[in-house]
Amino acid sequence: MEIPFSQTLAPHVSLEEIPPHVMLPSPAHTVIERFWYSLREKEGLSLKDKLLEGQILGHYNPNSEVHQ
Repeated sequence: MEIPFSQTLAPHVSLEEIPPHVMLPSPAHTVIERFWYSLREKEGLSLKDKLLEGQILGHYNPNSEVHQ
């Protein structure tokens, strides 16, 4: 079994206590969507580019259930 990235950063935190991801209703995404928009527009950074970079470097595996 693969270890979620959050466990690599904070191994002392239980996955049951604080899961590595949480499903949110669409309106709750507004803040993070605005954040990514700002990064893309002002800094030229893209989440898609970072995910692809992680895949190329072997840090992200789109076929992994943990990474999905």
